[in-house]
Amino acid sequence: MDTDQTIAKSLLLNRAQGFSALRFIRKSARRYFVSILVALALLAGVVWQEGIPMKLLFMLGFGMYCGALLRDIGWLRRMKKDWESTSQIIDWEKVEAMAENKQPVDHVRQDTAGRPADPRH
Repeated sequence: MDTDQTIAKSLLLNRAQGFSALRFIRKSARRYFVSILVALALLAGVVWQEGIPMKLLFMLGFGMYCGALLRDIGWLRRMKKDWESTSQIIDWEKVEAMAENKQPVDHVRQDTAGRPADPRH
């Protein structure tokens, strides 16, 4: 399954069940597990290093990890808060076509008078 199809299926699941940070974390569990191992290694480096320069280097790495983790948490909170608005502007026909691994049909919708609809609306 290609990346676009995976993303499309995830979007459809979010549309059906609402955006869930827990579902996102479960889907990314392997990546977070690896990042936690890296954080623990950095923390161990802080504890076991004797030299000040190396201890500071490990502290810097651990601080950067914590900052990235806080950024991710903020992103998830924002996504959950904005999901209702985001779901209203997504072209769900294209998403469904991508989820079925079909080429989305790029057609110009026509208004009732037979003229192409204004794309700004």
